[in-house]
Amino acid sequence: MTAQESLSPPPKPRKPGFSLHWTAVTLWGVFILAALAIAATASAFSELGRAYRLGSGLGVGTLLCLGVSWVVFRLAGRSKFAASVTFGALNAIAVGLLAVVVTQSIRAARQSADLVAATNAAQVRQLEAAKQGDVRAMNAEADRQAEELRSRAAGASGNHRLGLETSSELIEELAPIREEMATAHEAFVTAGGIDASTLGTPQMIEQRIEMVDRIIKSGRALEAKIVDMLGSAKRKLSEKGADPKYADEWFRGFAGSVNEPFRVKARRLGNDIYTAMRRVLEIHLEQFGNISVNEEGEVVADMPDEILEEFNRLIDEIAALGEEQMRIIEEQQRLKGGERESNAPAASAQSSPSAK
Repeated sequence: MTAQESLSPPPKPRKPGFSLHWTAVTLWGVFILAALAIAATASAFSELGRAYRLGSGLGVGTLLCLGVSWVVFRLAGRSKFAASVTFGALNAIAVGLLAVVVTQSIRAARQSADLVAATNAAQVRQLEAAKQGDVRAMNAEADRQAEELRSRAAGASGNHRLGLETSSELIEELAPIREEMATAHEAFVTAGGIDASTLGTPQMIEQRIEMVDRIIKSGRALEAKIVDMLGSAKRKLSEKGADPKYADEWFRGFAGSVNEPFRVKARRLGNDIYTAMRRVLEIHLEQFGNISVNEEGEVVADMPDEILEEFNRLIDEIAALGEEQMRIIEEQQRLKGGERESNAPAASAQSSPSAK
């Protein structure tokens, strides 16, 4: 060895690089599998978007765990043990948080499914009441639905509670108009509707026209209230503190329920029926003394041909509209899984037979 070589400084010891014990890596794999199993339980892979967000979340979470573990590794004097313990603990915490979130998601999904089932059952009962022409029973079901929503809200939390409360309040806002419609309809049907045998005097016919006008007016008030309600519904929910995204989703569901195509069509048919009935009553008044009911219960009329033709056309139209109303009611019962046998005629289709 030369003198120069003997004076060379000894090589510096190599500092250990960042690494983890195999047990920590194995546990990480177990945690990932556990996270995937938990997510699958909540149907996180049923949609591409949800699966993508889950994968991104797991990736970002792993990188964060590694980052914190590297910091601990440096602070602990490059301790592989400290880094491994930190990495394992953080992964366990992450999976625990995921389990909590998924559990809440599953609970919310079950609550939502229960609510849908209860709502469908209430709607089926309402449809059955409509087939029987029992407007009071229809209103009672709507009131029960509002109470059911309020009861469920008491046991819920967060956005879900706010959505249930708002839905209940909006249904209750329609109660006065629904009550007016029920009262007007009940009075008209009890009096005899457009049955010619119950139209004995001009005053009785005029009173019957006033009853129909009351029904038509309440129907228009209902349509106006629905428009006003849908215009302010999302704002009311947002003012309660609901998240904007949830408010959007809730509003789409609520508006879709209120303005289901069959509901809109049923309301339109009802208006058309009562409008036609009003004209029938007007003809009765204009032609008073020329329309009578014989012993066989047939309507006998001595009217100009064009008036008689209009009268008979209106009677046929009322019957056809009533049949169409019944058809969509029965169709909705089948769709909601609540089809029931009933031979009762639609109350709105009551009419006197065509005049001879």
